[in-house]
Amino acid sequence: MNKNEVTSGKGAERLIKIALHVSPLLFLWKPFMGGLAPAIIWYMYRDRIPGIDQAGRKTMRLQLIWLVGLLLFMGILTVTKSYHLQPDWLANSGRSILTGFYLANVLNILYQLIRTLTRL
Repeated sequence: MNKNEVTSGKGAERLIKIALHVSPLLFLWKPFMGGLAPAIIWYMYRDRIPGIDQAGRKTMRLQLIWLVGLLLFMGILTVTKSYHLQPDWLANSGRSILTGFYLANVLNILYQLIRTLTRL
């Protein structure tokens, strides 16, 4: 992509679409940024750039699903630990399962980015 293409309409739209799909990776830096950054990008450009509204809705839906799943898992871990109901396998592998959630989220975001890049 050359400099003129970036400043033109198509290049800028492409960069914004890429930013929309990469922005959920900010959860690695600050957990709340994974949902906040794509929401801001989607809100700012949903009426101006064709395709951003649909892509933003998909990204926000994905982040919401991950958030609900993570909160459910954390809640189950907290309740079972506080009442000493955790089976041995869960007590010993809770951190591994949580790490798996994060890795699955990163892989899903990268998959969405690759799909976006191949469609542009």
